[in-house]
Amino acid sequence: MKKKILLLIAICTISNMSLAQVSEKSSKKELLAEIERLRAENDLAKKEVEISKTEVEVSKTELLETQKKVPVLEPGHERDNKWVNLSLISAEGLKGGGEDINDTYLQAKFGGRKGIFDIWGYIDFYDVLDDSESGYNENSGDQTSHKKTNFFSELHPRMSIDGLLNKKLSVGPIQEWYVAGYMKAGDSDLNTKGLGIGTDVKVPWFGIMPFNVYSLYVAEDFNSSREGEWDGYLAKTSWMKPIYKFTNGSFVAYQGFMSYAWDQGYDSDKDKGKSDDELQWYNGLFWHNKDFAFGYALKYVKDMRNMSDGSMNKLAKHDNESTGFEHHFTVTYKL
Repeated sequence: MKKKILLLIAICTISNMSLAQVSEKSSKKELLAEIERLRAENDLAKKEVEISKTEVEVSKTELLETQKKVPVLEPGHERDNKWVNLSLISAEGLKGGGEDINDTYLQAKFGGRKGIFDIWGYIDFYDVLDDSESGYNENSGDQTSHKKTNFFSELHPRMSIDGLLNKKLSVGPIQEWYVAGYMKAGDSDLNTKGLGIGTDVKVPWFGIMPFNVYSLYVAEDFNSSREGEWDGYLAKTSWMKPIYKFTNGSFVAYQGFMSYAWDQGYDSDKDKGKSDDELQWYNGLFWHNKDFAFGYALKYVKDMRNMSDGSMNKLAKHDNESTGFEHHFTVTYKL
């Protein structure tokens, strides 16, 4: 009996020792496995860090390239812009200088702003198709005084007083003040310059509209009594109001201008048939997209070219038809 008990104790002792050895071996395996797992995670973390560094470098490079493409706007240059349009215009019932005439002409119109300066203007090239039916064509049968007129131009430069003084001078609807200049010239005894005051005015529904008023200096005016004198005044405004937008980004706009010249000071004896005032009111409905525009405009004029309506035009040998409506059909390409 005693021997059996001793044998049982010996067997238990040996079993416990074996279990301990097995347990120790298992713990070592688990520890080694854990170390390998941590090493793998560490290697993965290192790779992720390297990838992040690469992404940061790529982002920096892309940012630098973007900054090169998108210039940083200097203070005072937030409104900088420029544009050029070329238009082919078919006009019917043009007035001033004899009987009504028709013509197809090319108009180059441009404008823009940089810093405190802005400008817009245009040049009209008459009878661009060399059409014998045009009132500007030498072979036309129309009784007009335009047959030696090839082009007409206007230029409207302005300098911002707000920008010059670096001070906001807005009052009520007046958003900005300008020193405004004006030049009008043709290739046939016509050259007028003007100097005055300009404003940008916030008008209900229309938005911002320029309003300019000039005192005029007449350098050349077909040998009239006004030549060489500061004589007369001119007020001018223009607008462009989108009234319907399409889903493709194109839109329809109501656009136009109005100008009124007064107190022109013609000598009633020397300048017979001349008027001391002139009104032009252009009302257009145009479709626009990024590259093109086309539309129709109805223009009302009173005493166009300062010709008194119904008076005799000696050059044209015909009564002046200088008041009424003109029709303008336009196709424009935007450069």
